[in-house]
Amino acid sequence: MCAFYQATQELGIANEVTTFTMSDFSRTFQPNSNSGSDHGWGSHHIVLGGAVKGGKLYGTYPRLLSGVQTIST
Repeated sequence: MCAFYQATQELGIANEVTTFTMSDFSRTFQPNSNSGSDHGWGSHHIVLGGAVKGGKLYGTYPRLLSGVQTIST
């Protein structure tokens, strides 16, 4: 991602390009019957670009409690 962003800067288009990662795969905090963890409902994302206003958390930070699901908006 760093090399791609550097290329957009060199081309002078960094403010016109936004790159992000996305995944619907995450894990729960509660272990399952196999001592692993089940698929979860949230994950982390990386957003990169010249127009991105970073350094902020958007939405509601989830509570780290097993058996409780918090949905952010």
